[in-house]
Amino acid sequence: MTFKKAVEAANPPLNQAYQSGLQALGAYSNKVLSVRKAGKTITGSVDLDSALARLPEYGSVNRWDYGIGYKPATGNECAVWIEVHGAKDKEVGTLARKARW
Repeated sequence: MTFKKAVEAANPPLNQAYQSGLQALGAYSNKVLSVRKAGKTITGSVDLDSALARLPEYGSVNRWDYGIGYKPATGNECAVWIEVHGAKDKEVGTLARKARW
């Protein structure tokens, strides 16, 4: 299944959050250029944080900021969930909660 199809098959409101390329990252898109340089093709993105923040049950949980679909030069399309801001030692617990989520 492609990243786009997986997003579109998700529950609302995430199913409406797919954007081509890195559009969902807005001004942060320049922070993931190393993915392009590594010979991978960006297939789409979602602003997971904004989409889920609108739901009361997800309003205060720790979650990844963005999802990116990419296709390596060889192999299957993949998805990666990312944070695009700097990390501080005191935030390691928050990152661990996001990974568990």
